Order: sequence, then C-alpha cells, then structure tokens
Amino acid sequence: MRKKKTYINTFTFLIFDYICSTKNLDYVNISLLFSLDNSLSKLFLSLQKTKEIAIPHMKRIFDETDIPYNILSQYGLSQQMIDDLPEQAMDSLLGGSMTPLLPMVGKDKNGKTIKRKAAIALVRTDDGINVILSTPWKENSLEGYTEEQQHELRAGKVLLINDQEDKSFYVQLDDITNKVMTSPAETIQHNILIYKEKIGWDDLTADNIMLGKVVTFHSGSQFVTYGVDLHSNTGIRAVAGTTVDWEEKKNKLPIHGFGIYGCWVSDGNNSFKEYIPEENYTEEMNREFEQVGEDNAKKAERVNPHFGY
Repeated sequence: MRKKKTYINTFTFLIFDYICSTKNLDYVNISLLFSLDNSLSKLFLSLQKTKEIAIPHMKRIFDETDIPYNILSQYGLSQQMIDDLPEQAMDSLLGGSMTPLLPMVGKDKNGKTIKRKAAIALVRTDDGINVILSTPWKENSLEGYTEEQQHELRAGKVLLINDQEDKSFYVQLDDITNKVMTSPAETIQHNILIYKEKIGWDDLTADNIMLGKVVTFHSGSQFVTYGVDLHSNTGIRAVAGTTVDWEEKKNKLPIHGFGIYGCWVSDGNNSFKEYIPEENYTEEMNREFEQVGEDNAKKAERVNPHFGY
C-alpha cells in the first residue's frame, strides 16, 4: 500500500482543484472558475507567495492503483521512485500527460545496458494500462516551417498557423524534448474569449493573445502577464510579473524533490537528473530535508492552528 503524501495548498488552489471536473478534453472550460469571483484578475494579483500562478489542472484520469509498476521497472524505475515523484510530475502522470524527463536504464537486444532520459505517459489499451515513452531529440530541423517561423519557434514563441485546408492551429517547440507541440486554435481561443469576458479584456488585448503575443497588465506596483502556452492544460498561462518573468523557463521543478523513500534531483527545469534513496542523502540534503519538514509543519499550523484544548 502506497503511503499518502500531505501537500499544503492555499485555499485558492483547493478551490481550483475542486471545480476543475473535466476529463481528458482538448480544452478545459474555465467559466465555472470565474463564477467564484468576478474580479479574478484581482485574485491573480493577490497571489504573492508563488511566482507562477496556477492554472486549473485537468482531472486525474488514472488512479494511483492503475500505475503499471511492473512495466516501469523494466526501465529502471522502481515503485518507490515512482511513488516519490514530486506532485507536479505525479499530476501529469495520472492526468494522462507526459511527465518531466526521467533517467532510465534498460537493456538492448544484445543485453547491453543503455542509459537515457525519457518522459512517460500512461495510456489505456485493450490489454490494460501501458506506458508511452518520449525521448528527447538532439535537434529538430523544423522542416516544413519557413526560416522566420523556425527562428521564432527556437526563440520559444508560440505561432498561430493556417494550413492548406484553412484550419488554424498553434505550434510551439518544447525546449526539453525538441519536439513540436500543436493544438487546434479553436479550443484555446474558446478559453481566451472566456478570459476576455470575465476579466474584462478589450478586443485588442484578446486579439493580441490569440496571435500568440504576451500581454502584461498592472495595478499599482503589481503585474500579471498572460499568453498562450501549450504546456498549460488550458492553453493559457498566467504569470505574476512582467514579460521578463514570462521568458523564464516554464514548468520549473525544485532542485530537490523530497519524497517518502528518497529524493528526485532535477536540473531546475523539466528534467530529473537522478534519484537518491534517503540512506544516501548528503549532509546538505539532510539539512534541507529537515528544513522542508519544519516549513511544512509551520504551514500546517497556520492552516489548522492548535489552540491547546
């Protein structure tokens, strides 16, 4: 039986998780989110404890009991390693999305040991639940795109493109796997129109965001920046800060993601370098682990204060 981790979230994020009840759809209808507070932009601006503002997650479409540990063990990923994945990575796995890159060990047909990194995702098949692997490409020629489009994609831009059948879609180059992500434009533009209505964007703002541009709003000394990002389940990312904050790496992971049995060590972006069992922690890791425990205890006390009776 897997032990349960306790995560301390703000009340706002608990509401987000509660109301996001869609399954694995092309887009998340976020109109219900805004019904909680007509001035959601003020809510975004008030979230000062976190730099990147959370967008509602898709509902988990897999249970923890669905995880095929026997298959994952063939790639050097033990049950303890999977159970210790940080919350962000576990949400992706159980939501049917790709995880961050994980270090894997396997054998080729000649029995030679192979080490490589790959993202994993769960998929339902006629024979049960299986695992999809996605390894990063060393480079991507971006064949089929113009030189200008290639330059913009490599610069991290999101492009709105019309194909020969006059269908529109967004494209974005994932800087971790070097693979191109695509999404039908109509699904993301549906969500942009909801933002426009509920937050009060004017036509020019909505049009600029639909074109893949990043737009910053300010209220006093506070800033919030919106734009299309195909890493987000809604296709829209909101960041507390200016375009400078927006241009920073997305989907950042903690350097040390402490779990129940050990710790995942990341490169600070969307890739894990290694997994270290608890008995192999360095002195520095032990000090950090103790500090994380103390910080979580303080957070728990603030959420559920003890009055001494």
